[in-house]
Amino acid sequence: MITTGLYIHYPFCVRKCSYCDFYSVPFHRESSEAYLQALMQELSLTAETRRGVIKSIYLGGGTPSLIEPAFIESLLAGIQHSFEVGPECEITIEMNPGTSDPDRLKSYKRAGINRVSLGVQSLHNEELQILGRVHSRDQVLQAVEWINQAGFENYGLDLIYGIPGQTMTKWLATLQGAADLKPRHLSCYLLQMENTVPLEAALAEGRWKRPDEEEEADMYYAMLSFLHTHNYQHYEISNFCSPGFSCVHNLNYWEGGSYIGLGAGAVSFWEGQRYENTPEISAYIENLSRGAGPPYQVLESLDGTALAADAMIMGLRMTRGINITHLSRRLGLDVMELFHQSISIGLEEGLLELNGPWLRLTQRGYFLSNRVFIQMLDVL
Repeated sequence: MITTGLYIHYPFCVRKCSYCDFYSVPFHRESSEAYLQALMQELSLTAETRRGVIKSIYLGGGTPSLIEPAFIESLLAGIQHSFEVGPECEITIEMNPGTSDPDRLKSYKRAGINRVSLGVQSLHNEELQILGRVHSRDQVLQAVEWINQAGFENYGLDLIYGIPGQTMTKWLATLQGAADLKPRHLSCYLLQMENTVPLEAALAEGRWKRPDEEEEADMYYAMLSFLHTHNYQHYEISNFCSPGFSCVHNLNYWEGGSYIGLGAGAVSFWEGQRYENTPEISAYIENLSRGAGPPYQVLESLDGTALAADAMIMGLRMTRGINITHLSRRLGLDVMELFHQSISIGLEEGLLELNGPWLRLTQRGYFLSNRVFIQMLDVL
Protein backbone atom coordinates (compact mmCIF):
# COMPACT_ATOMS: atom_id res chain seq x y z
CA MET A 1 0.00 0.00 0.00
CA ILE A 2 1.32 3.45 -0.89
CA THR A 3 2.19 6.06 1.71
CA THR A 4 0.69 9.49 1.29
CA GLY A 5 0.37 12.91 2.89
CA LEU A 6 -2.93 14.51 3.86
CA TYR A 7 -3.35 18.28 3.54
CA ILE A 8 -6.39 20.01 5.05
CA HIS A 9 -7.15 23.58 4.01
CA TYR A 10 -8.91 25.96 6.37
CA PRO A 11 -9.40 29.20 4.39
CA PHE A 12 -10.55 31.57 7.14
CA CYS A 13 -8.32 34.39 8.41
CA VAL A 14 -8.66 37.26 10.88
CA ARG A 15 -7.31 39.47 8.10
CA LYS A 16 -5.69 38.68 4.77
CA CYS A 17 -1.99 39.58 4.62
CA SER A 18 -0.96 42.19 2.07
CA TYR A 19 1.30 39.76 0.15
CA CYS A 20 -0.86 36.62 0.25
CA ASP A 21 -2.47 35.05 -2.83
CA PHE A 22 -3.59 31.80 -1.19
CA TYR A 23 -7.34 31.22 -1.09
CA SER A 24 -8.63 32.77 2.13
CA VAL A 25 -11.67 34.69 3.39
CA PRO A 26 -12.48 36.73 6.52
CA PHE A 27 -13.40 34.62 9.54
CA HIS A 28 -17.14 34.25 10.18
CA ARG A 29 -18.16 31.78 12.86
CA GLU A 30 -21.30 30.37 11.19
CA SER A 31 -19.54 29.98 7.84
CA SER A 32 -16.59 28.33 9.56
CA GLU A 33 -18.81 25.81 11.33
CA ALA A 34 -20.65 24.92 8.12
CA TYR A 35 -17.32 24.58 6.31
CA LEU A 36 -15.88 22.26 8.96
CA GLN A 37 -18.94 20.00 8.76
CA ALA A 38 -18.51 19.85 4.98
CA LEU A 39 -14.84 18.99 5.54
CA MET A 40 -15.84 15.96 7.61
CA GLN A 41 -18.15 14.85 4.80
CA GLU A 42 -15.37 15.19 2.24
CA LEU A 43 -13.11 13.14 4.49
CA SER A 44 -15.62 10.26 4.51
CA LEU A 45 -16.16 10.42 0.73
CA THR A 46 -12.43 10.57 -0.02
CA ALA A 47 -11.68 7.53 2.14
CA GLU A 48 -13.90 5.45 -0.16
CA THR A 49 -11.63 5.99 -3.18
CA ARG A 50 -8.18 6.91 -1.85
CA ARG A 51 -6.42 4.17 0.02
CA GLY A 52 -2.97 4.53 1.53
CA VAL A 53 -1.01 4.82 4.73
CA ILE A 54 -1.05 8.42 5.96
CA LYS A 55 2.46 9.44 7.00
CA SER A 56 1.77 13.16 7.51
CA ILE A 57 -1.22 15.40 8.19
CA TYR A 58 -0.90 19.13 7.65
CA LEU A 59 -3.53 21.69 8.63
CA GLY A 60 -2.84 24.83 6.60
CA GLY A 61 -4.64 27.96 5.58
CA GLY A 62 -5.78 30.54 6.07
CA THR A 63 -5.36 30.42 9.84
CA PRO A 64 -6.20 26.91 11.10
CA SER A 65 -5.28 27.94 14.65
CA LEU A 66 -8.73 29.61 14.67
CA ILE A 67 -10.28 26.11 14.78
CA GLU A 68 -11.51 25.05 18.20
CA PRO A 69 -9.50 22.16 19.72
CA ALA A 70 -12.66 20.04 20.11
CA PHE A 71 -13.08 19.97 16.35
CA ILE A 72 -9.40 19.15 15.82
CA GLU A 73 -9.88 16.17 18.11
CA SER A 74 -12.95 15.03 16.12
CA LEU A 75 -11.15 15.57 12.82
CA LEU A 76 -8.12 13.52 13.81
CA ALA A 77 -10.38 10.78 15.16
CA GLY A 78 -12.23 10.80 11.84
CA ILE A 79 -8.97 10.44 9.94
CA GLN A 80 -7.93 7.53 12.17
CA HIS A 81 -11.30 5.87 11.50
CA SER A 82 -11.25 6.46 7.73
CA PHE A 83 -7.60 5.82 6.87
CA GLU A 84 -4.66 3.76 8.00
CA VAL A 85 -2.45 6.27 9.84
CA GLY A 86 1.23 5.47 10.29
CA PRO A 87 2.50 5.07 13.89
CA GLU A 88 5.00 7.94 13.48
CA CYS A 89 2.61 10.22 11.60
CA GLU A 90 3.69 13.87 11.65
CA ILE A 91 0.65 16.07 12.43
CA THR A 92 1.24 19.79 11.87
CA ILE A 93 -0.93 22.83 12.45
CA GLU A 94 -0.05 26.26 11.10
CA MET A 95 -0.41 28.95 13.73
CA ASN A 96 -0.52 32.72 13.66
CA PRO A 97 1.20 34.18 16.77
CA GLY A 98 -1.74 36.56 17.12
CA THR A 99 -4.26 33.71 17.51
CA SER A 100 -2.37 31.51 19.98
CA ASP A 101 -3.06 31.03 23.67
CA PRO A 102 -1.68 28.53 26.20
CA ASP A 103 -4.89 26.58 26.78
CA ARG A 104 -5.54 26.18 23.05
CA LEU A 105 -2.01 24.88 22.49
CA LYS A 106 -2.28 22.37 25.32
CA SER A 107 -5.63 21.19 23.92
CA TYR A 108 -4.15 20.80 20.42
CA LYS A 109 -1.37 18.68 21.93
CA ARG A 110 -3.88 16.46 23.75
CA ALA A 111 -5.93 16.13 20.53
CA GLY A 112 -2.92 14.64 18.70
CA ILE A 113 -1.13 17.59 17.06
CA ASN A 114 2.62 16.94 17.39
CA ARG A 115 4.14 19.76 15.34
CA VAL A 116 3.49 23.52 15.13
CA SER A 117 4.46 25.78 12.22
CA LEU A 118 4.45 29.36 13.49
CA GLY A 119 4.02 32.12 10.88
CA VAL A 120 6.52 34.64 12.26
CA GLN A 121 7.75 36.21 8.96
CA SER A 122 9.72 38.98 10.74
CA LEU A 123 10.79 40.10 14.21
CA HIS A 124 10.52 43.79 13.31
CA ASN A 125 7.12 45.39 13.92
CA GLU A 126 7.43 47.83 11.01
CA GLU A 127 8.06 44.93 8.61
CA LEU A 128 5.10 43.01 10.04
CA GLN A 129 2.91 46.07 9.40
CA ILE A 130 4.07 46.27 5.78
CA LEU A 131 3.21 42.58 5.36
CA GLY A 132 -0.23 43.14 6.88
CA ARG A 133 0.35 40.66 9.70
CA VAL A 134 -1.95 40.81 12.73
CA HIS A 135 0.77 40.00 15.28
CA SER A 136 3.76 41.77 16.84
CA ARG A 137 7.27 40.73 17.84
CA ASP A 138 6.17 40.40 21.48
CA GLN A 139 3.35 38.06 20.46
CA VAL A 140 5.87 35.85 18.65
CA LEU A 141 8.00 35.57 21.79
CA GLN A 142 4.91 34.83 23.88
CA ALA A 143 3.63 32.22 21.41
CA VAL A 144 6.95 30.35 21.44
CA GLU A 145 6.94 30.34 25.24
CA TRP A 146 3.44 28.85 25.22
CA ILE A 147 4.42 26.27 22.55
CA ASN A 148 7.24 25.10 24.81
CA GLN A 149 5.01 25.08 27.89
CA ALA A 150 2.46 22.94 26.02
CA GLY A 151 5.17 20.32 25.47
CA PHE A 152 5.77 20.61 21.71
CA GLU A 153 9.28 19.39 21.01
CA ASN A 154 8.85 19.84 17.27
CA TYR A 155 8.00 23.35 16.09
CA GLY A 156 9.19 25.56 13.27
CA LEU A 157 9.20 29.24 12.38
CA ASP A 158 8.44 30.70 8.94
CA LEU A 159 10.48 33.78 7.98
CA ILE A 160 10.49 36.09 4.93
CA TYR A 161 13.36 38.06 3.39
CA GLY A 162 13.21 40.63 0.60
CA ILE A 163 10.57 42.65 2.46
CA PRO A 164 10.25 46.26 1.22
CA GLY A 165 12.58 48.45 3.26
CA GLN A 166 14.41 45.46 4.75
CA THR A 167 18.16 45.82 5.20
CA MET A 168 20.82 43.16 5.74
CA THR A 169 21.14 44.32 9.34
CA LYS A 170 17.43 43.82 9.99
CA TRP A 171 17.40 40.43 8.27
CA LEU A 172 20.34 39.16 10.32
CA ALA A 173 18.66 40.48 13.48
CA THR A 174 15.52 38.50 12.63
CA LEU A 175 17.62 35.37 12.04
CA GLN A 176 19.45 35.88 15.34
CA GLY A 177 16.18 36.39 17.19
CA ALA A 178 14.73 33.28 15.58
CA ALA A 179 17.80 31.17 16.39
CA ASP A 180 17.66 32.36 20.02
CA LEU A 181 14.18 30.77 20.25
CA LYS A 182 15.75 27.40 19.33
CA PRO A 183 13.07 26.09 16.93
CA ARG A 184 13.64 22.65 15.40
CA HIS A 185 12.84 23.97 11.93
CA LEU A 186 13.15 27.21 9.95
CA SER A 187 11.54 27.98 6.59
CA CYS A 188 13.03 31.14 5.07
CA TYR A 189 11.33 32.31 1.89
CA LEU A 190 12.02 35.14 -0.52
CA LEU A 191 9.02 37.46 -0.75
CA GLN A 192 7.39 36.73 -4.11
CA MET A 193 3.95 38.05 -4.98
CA GLU A 194 1.29 38.01 -7.65
CA ASN A 195 0.52 41.36 -9.28
CA THR A 196 -2.99 41.27 -7.80
CA VAL A 197 -2.03 41.50 -4.10
CA PRO A 198 -2.20 44.85 -2.23
CA LEU A 199 1.52 45.00 -1.37
CA GLU A 200 2.50 44.67 -5.03
CA ALA A 201 0.14 47.54 -5.87
CA ALA A 202 1.73 49.65 -3.11
CA LEU A 203 5.18 48.97 -4.57
CA ALA A 204 3.96 49.98 -8.02
CA GLU A 205 2.71 53.26 -6.53
CA GLY A 206 6.14 53.91 -5.03
CA ARG A 207 5.05 53.70 -1.39
CA TRP A 208 7.91 51.32 -0.62
CA LYS A 209 10.97 49.95 -2.40
CA ARG A 210 11.93 46.32 -2.19
CA PRO A 211 15.58 45.15 -2.18
CA ASP A 212 17.04 44.56 -5.64
CA GLU A 213 17.98 41.07 -6.85
CA GLU A 214 21.62 41.43 -5.81
CA GLU A 215 20.58 42.47 -2.29
CA GLU A 216 18.14 39.54 -2.11
CA ALA A 217 20.91 37.14 -3.15
CA ASP A 218 23.22 38.60 -0.50
CA MET A 219 20.49 38.07 2.12
CA TYR A 220 20.04 34.47 1.00
CA TYR A 221 23.73 33.56 1.21
CA ALA A 222 24.17 35.44 4.49
CA MET A 223 21.30 33.29 5.79
CA LEU A 224 23.02 30.07 4.65
CA SER A 225 26.20 31.06 6.47
CA PHE A 226 24.40 32.19 9.62
CA LEU A 227 22.24 29.08 9.97
CA HIS A 228 25.18 26.78 9.26
CA THR A 229 27.10 28.33 12.16
CA HIS A 230 24.03 27.77 14.34
CA ASN A 231 23.97 24.04 13.48
CA TYR A 232 20.90 24.00 11.26
CA GLN A 233 21.00 21.48 8.42
CA HIS A 234 20.15 22.96 5.02
CA TYR A 235 18.01 20.23 3.44
CA GLU A 236 15.94 22.15 0.86
CA ILE A 237 16.50 25.46 -0.95
CA SER A 238 14.57 27.43 1.69
CA ASN A 239 14.33 24.98 4.60
CA PHE A 240 16.58 24.20 7.56
CA CYS A 241 16.28 21.90 10.54
CA SER A 242 17.95 20.43 13.58
CA PRO A 243 19.14 16.87 12.85
CA GLY A 244 16.15 14.55 12.53
CA PHE A 245 13.54 17.32 12.30
CA SER A 246 13.01 17.83 8.56
CA CYS A 247 9.35 18.33 7.60
CA VAL A 248 7.97 14.91 6.58
CA HIS A 249 4.96 16.46 4.84
CA ASN A 250 6.97 18.76 2.60
CA LEU A 251 9.59 16.09 1.85
CA ASN A 252 6.78 14.00 0.40
CA TYR A 253 6.03 16.82 -2.07
CA TRP A 254 9.67 17.17 -3.11
CA GLU A 255 10.15 13.41 -3.43
CA GLY A 256 7.20 13.20 -5.85
CA GLY A 257 4.90 11.34 -3.48
CA SER A 258 1.13 11.15 -3.65
CA TYR A 259 -0.90 13.47 -1.46
CA ILE A 260 -4.56 14.12 -0.72
CA GLY A 261 -5.94 17.63 -0.30
CA LEU A 262 -9.21 18.29 1.53
CA GLY A 263 -11.07 21.60 1.67
CA ALA A 264 -11.87 24.43 -0.73
CA GLY A 265 -8.75 25.33 -2.71
CA ALA A 266 -6.80 22.23 -1.62
CA VAL A 267 -4.63 20.45 -4.22
CA SER A 268 -4.17 16.69 -4.55
CA PHE A 269 -1.72 14.57 -6.54
CA TRP A 270 -2.85 11.01 -7.19
CA GLU A 271 -1.81 8.50 -9.88
CA GLY A 272 -0.14 11.22 -11.93
CA GLN A 273 -3.08 13.62 -11.83
CA ARG A 274 -2.87 16.95 -10.01
CA TYR A 275 -6.25 18.49 -9.26
CA GLU A 276 -7.64 21.31 -7.15
CA ASN A 277 -10.87 21.64 -5.22
CA THR A 278 -12.56 24.78 -6.53
CA PRO A 279 -11.56 27.66 -4.21
CA GLU A 280 -15.10 28.79 -3.42
CA ILE A 281 -16.53 28.12 0.03
CA SER A 282 -20.25 28.35 -0.73
CA ALA A 283 -20.03 25.87 -3.63
CA TYR A 284 -17.92 23.56 -1.49
CA ILE A 285 -20.42 23.58 1.38
CA GLU A 286 -23.41 23.22 -0.96
CA ASN A 287 -22.04 20.20 -2.82
CA LEU A 288 -21.05 18.33 0.31
CA SER A 289 -24.26 19.14 2.19
CA ARG A 290 -26.18 17.15 -0.45
CA GLY A 291 -23.75 14.23 -0.40
CA ALA A 292 -21.82 15.08 -3.56
CA GLY A 293 -18.08 15.50 -3.81
CA PRO A 294 -16.53 18.97 -3.86
CA PRO A 295 -16.35 20.79 -7.21
CA TYR A 296 -12.83 20.44 -8.61
CA GLN A 297 -10.70 20.98 -11.68
CA VAL A 298 -7.84 18.91 -13.08
CA LEU A 299 -4.70 21.05 -13.19
CA GLU A 300 -2.52 18.57 -15.08
CA SER A 301 -2.26 14.88 -15.94
CA LEU A 302 1.35 13.72 -15.89
CA ASP A 303 2.96 10.67 -17.40
CA GLY A 304 6.23 9.84 -19.13
CA THR A 305 8.25 12.95 -19.94
CA ALA A 306 5.95 15.35 -18.07
CA LEU A 307 6.13 13.23 -14.90
CA ALA A 308 9.92 13.13 -15.21
CA ALA A 309 10.16 16.93 -15.57
CA ASP A 310 7.96 17.36 -12.49
CA ALA A 311 10.14 14.92 -10.51
CA MET A 312 13.33 16.70 -11.58
CA ILE A 313 12.07 20.16 -10.63
CA MET A 314 10.70 19.04 -7.28
CA GLY A 315 13.63 16.76 -6.44
CA LEU A 316 16.33 19.29 -7.21
CA ARG A 317 14.87 21.54 -4.52
CA MET A 318 16.41 19.16 -1.97
CA THR A 319 20.08 19.82 -1.24
CA ARG A 320 20.86 16.11 -1.47
CA GLY A 321 19.57 16.25 -5.03
CA ILE A 322 18.25 13.36 -7.12
CA ASN A 323 19.60 9.86 -7.56
CA ILE A 324 19.35 9.64 -11.35
CA THR A 325 19.65 5.84 -11.38
CA HIS A 326 16.77 5.38 -8.92
CA LEU A 327 14.59 7.95 -10.68
CA SER A 328 15.19 6.30 -14.08
CA ARG A 329 14.20 2.93 -12.64
CA ARG A 330 11.09 4.37 -11.00
CA LEU A 331 9.88 6.12 -14.15
CA GLY A 332 11.01 3.47 -16.62
CA LEU A 333 13.02 5.87 -18.78
CA ASP A 334 16.60 7.15 -19.13
CA VAL A 335 16.59 10.43 -17.20
CA MET A 336 20.16 11.37 -18.17
CA GLU A 337 19.37 10.96 -21.84
CA LEU A 338 16.04 12.79 -21.61
CA PHE A 339 17.51 15.80 -19.80
CA HIS A 340 21.00 15.64 -21.33
CA GLN A 341 20.91 19.15 -22.80
CA SER A 342 19.47 20.93 -19.74
CA ILE A 343 21.81 19.05 -17.38
CA SER A 344 24.82 19.90 -19.57
CA ILE A 345 23.89 23.60 -19.55
CA GLY A 346 23.48 23.56 -15.76
CA LEU A 347 26.85 21.88 -15.32
CA GLU A 348 28.57 24.36 -17.65
CA GLU A 349 27.02 27.35 -15.86
CA GLY A 350 28.08 26.01 -12.47
CA LEU A 351 24.47 25.67 -11.28
CA LEU A 352 24.44 21.84 -11.16
CA GLU A 353 26.94 19.21 -10.07
CA LEU A 354 26.99 15.47 -10.77
CA ASN A 355 28.60 13.11 -8.28
CA GLY A 356 28.13 9.49 -9.31
CA PRO A 357 24.36 8.97 -9.68
CA TRP A 358 23.54 12.10 -7.66
CA LEU A 359 22.56 15.29 -9.45
CA ARG A 360 22.18 18.37 -7.27
CA LEU A 361 22.19 22.14 -7.36
CA THR A 362 25.44 23.85 -6.44
CA GLN A 363 25.40 26.50 -3.76
CA ARG A 364 25.44 29.11 -6.53
CA GLY A 365 22.52 27.27 -8.10
CA TYR A 366 20.27 27.53 -5.04
CA PHE A 367 19.35 31.18 -5.57
CA LEU A 368 19.29 30.74 -9.37
CA SER A 369 17.30 27.50 -9.27
CA ASN A 370 14.47 28.83 -11.43
CA ARG A 371 16.93 29.15 -14.31
CA VAL A 372 17.68 25.42 -13.98
CA PHE A 373 14.01 24.47 -13.65
CA ILE A 374 13.05 26.39 -16.79
CA GLN A 375 15.72 24.46 -18.70
CA MET A 376 14.18 21.19 -17.46
CA LEU A 377 10.83 22.17 -18.98
CA ASP A 378 12.39 22.37 -22.45
CA VAL A 379 11.82 18.61 -22.84
CA LEU A 380 8.05 19.13 -22.95
